[in-house]
Amino acid sequence: MLGLRWDEDIDLQAGTLSVTRTRVLVEGRVLEQDPKTRNGVRTLPLDGDLLVALRALRAQQARERLAAGEAYESSGLVVVDELGRPVHPEWYSDEFGRVSKRAGVKRLVLHSTRDATQHCH
Repeated sequence: MLGLRWDEDIDLQAGTLSVTRTRVLVEGRVLEQDPKTRNGVRTLPLDGDLLVALRALRAQQARERLAAGEAYESSGLVVVDELGRPVHPEWYSDEFGRVSKRAGVKRLVLHSTRDATQHCH
């Protein structure tokens, strides 16, 4: 998720998401790199609920960009904070756990959610 870019990986018209890179924590540094395996690069269909959520996120980010003015960092990434800065992978994993717990979802390891999408490439 953290490597997704609006202009390169998200096609709201076609309803697809393309995984072409990752942003990961390696030895304390955040690196952007290709997925580890050939199967890691894939295009996935987006359902209606996810399309609505992504459109809402894009609109929210546009409002945040206007409110922040010159302080906004336009990285082009989908997952950013309110100033357009990329979020830290460790924070994202921790937040995933907090949100899952609040939602009453069985504890999952974030990377295990990829297995559910393997049949969609």
